Amino acid sequence: MWTGGWVARRLGVRLVDTGQTDLRALAGLALRLDTLRAHLLVSSVLGKYVPAPPAKAILAGEALGRAVAACLGEPPRCWFAETATALGHLVADVLDTLTRK
Repeated sequence: MWTGGWVARRLGVRLVDTGQTDLRALAGLALRLDTLRAHLLVSSVLGKYVPAPPAKAILAGEALGRAVAACLGEPPRCWFAETATALGHLVADVLDTLTRK
């Protein structure tokens, strides 16, 4: 399983633990051939660059949706335009569900 540890060891960088979520369980560091933006955070739960079981991706999206709702208070309707389209849809679904309650 890919962890992103190679880049962290070579560059001497690490993901900082916020105390709420172990970021290393959700993402890792990677590099790309782009002189302006060589660094890259790669999700280990989205299944975009690194394979992930669908159930793990769905649980991660739902957890993120609940975290976003908690930060926003009363969840507004929202839309996402990003690379992680499936994750955006999962978060929006959770926010819509919470709004209807």
